[in-house]
Amino acid sequence: MQPGTLPLLSSRSLLRVDVASGGPQWLPAALVFGSIGVVAYADFIVTSISLGYLYILPLGIGAMFLRSQISYGLIAVCVFLHDVFGPLIQARKHGLHTISRRSSGSPLSST
Repeated sequence: MQPGTLPLLSSRSLLRVDVASGGPQWLPAALVFGSIGVVAYADFIVTSISLGYLYILPLGIGAMFLRSQISYGLIAVCVFLHDVFGPLIQARKHGLHTISRRSSGSPLSST
């Protein structure tokens, strides 16, 4: 590889060594990333309760198939997604300030 060029990111580099040896390499990564997206969408739609605990399911699946560095990064991504898409009520109850795009439509924003 020449200096100054970026290495290509392949699906084989995302997977553990024993998983990358056979079968379709894109399938486990697509399953994990797709299920994180589904949980983020559900967390966005449901405003009455927090669905942050559902991120455990794709993270558990990701821990089985993906490399540990990728799994650690996905933990940070899931925390960020829950902070953005989670209900604002839970954060106000604990005195936390979150990045939320629903602050203008929330009944608590007038207080």
